[in-house]
Amino acid sequence: MVIPAHMINNIADTYFAVIDKNNNRIQCDISYNLPLVECDKERMEMVLINLMQNACRHTKNGIVTITADFVDQYIQVKVSDTGEGISPEILPHLFEQYLKSQSGKSMAKGTGLGLFLCRKTVEAHGGKMWIESRLGKGTNVYIMLPVSSGLSVE
Repeated sequence: MVIPAHMINNIADTYFAVIDKNNNRIQCDISYNLPLVECDKERMEMVLINLMQNACRHTKNGIVTITADFVDQYIQVKVSDTGEGISPEILPHLFEQYLKSQSGKSMAKGTGLGLFLCRKTVEAHGGKMWIESRLGKGTNVYIMLPVSSGLSVE
């Protein structure tokens, strides 16, 4: 069982300074009385680190915000940024393996597997993941994870 608030705050405290190379700020808005989530803690941490890393890579002098709330029997985690946003043409393809831009170049540094693996990991835990973005306005990445039945943190 994982306590979402502790996991998210620990990741933000531990990794943000290391992965942020663009002079961003981080904000966490997480309720501490969220229900527990039954998940592989290490894999879910890697998902959140990847999302935070992507937000920092595509945001300069902006804000990366992580929120977590209880929504319809799920914990909803949202990683938002005030960065460059994602083109509407690319948005439907973000979860494809080895995503390439139209010029044939990789979208960014990396293998092109990050979001593909993140979504597969979230889905393997019975969850959902999606992205909303507006070019020039920023991006919101949502993860919904089912709560553990009958267990909560007081």
